Amino acid sequence: MSELDLNSLKLTDVIDVRSLQRIQDAFSKATGMAGLSTDKDGAVTKGSGFTRFCMDLTRGSKVGAERCNKCDLMGGDEAARTGHPSVYTCHGGLCDFAVPIIVNGQHIGSMIGGQVLPEPPDEEKFRKIAREINVDEEEYINAVRQVKVVPRSKIEAAAELLYVVANSLSEAGYQKLLMAKHEEDIEKVTDALSQETGRIEIVSKEVMKTMETLKRKFEVFNEESSESISAVQQSDDIIKYIQDISLQIKLLGFNASIEAKRMGAQGAGFNAIAQEMRRLSDESSIQAENIEEKIKVIRDTTISTSNKFSDTNQIMHQSVNSVKELDKVISDIDSLLMSMKSMR
Repeated sequence: MSELDLNSLKLTDVIDVRSLQRIQDAFSKATGMAGLSTDKDGAVTKGSGFTRFCMDLTRGSKVGAERCNKCDLMGGDEAARTGHPSVYTCHGGLCDFAVPIIVNGQHIGSMIGGQVLPEPPDEEKFRKIAREINVDEEEYINAVRQVKVVPRSKIEAAAELLYVVANSLSEAGYQKLLMAKHEEDIEKVTDALSQETGRIEIVSKEVMKTMETLKRKFEVFNEESSESISAVQQSDDIIKYIQDISLQIKLLGFNASIEAKRMGAQGAGFNAIAQEMRRLSDESSIQAENIEEKIKVIRDTTISTSNKFSDTNQIMHQSVNSVKELDKVISDIDSLLMSMKSMR
């Protein structure tokens, strides 16, 4: 599965702001505690259940605001370090908490809150704090009297509950992001594969076209080769005819020689012609044999070539069928890719 860049991951990437706000508001109403969601850039939600004591008076003071920021950083750092909720007493004497939101070991945000008293307030202590941060003592005491008192054990339990809920949602959101990234990667691969199959299809069609042309040419060559074999075979009859004529000439010469001897001196000229006929017959026979040997070589070569053409034609036919089958496979893959896209 594809990985996300956790360093650039934000809290709102895995939990939308509206969901965070609803959880935070419901938590505040159920427990009477304040709540706020933050990430590394600051607050991402509106505060829920914030007390006048904290927001208007303590944080309204420059000194108080500086102390509050230090407390928030301390609580947040502790939660990020341990990976668990951090419950602590702030400089203003209230009990606060910081709940880390962690995705795949990476701290991406926190839910902070509290602003409650673990026990009834020690008013003298709060008067001292008021003087330190330059806030009216009576107003400060009236405000702290309105702060809800919640036992520390319940504060810790509430923080743990918020931790479970927030991190369950963040994990679900992270898995959803991973699936979306996975789908995006699959779509990219599918698109790339679709493009490649398209290119292969074009090339295979060109190859098939070329092979079809070659197949037709080999069929013509094979046909012409068959005609050549037939013509060579017919030449055997011509050679046999020449040999028969040569034999007849030789017999005629032999008979003419016999007759010339019987005629004596009167047949001397006739005998010379007979001898010449016999010589021509011998030469014709020799030439016929030479021609026969050469034609035999041509015949054997032609038959061999014809057989090779026939074998090549068969291979070409098989190759054309293979390319057609490849084209069908590519078409099936393309259909499958289109089905996968439509399913998403």
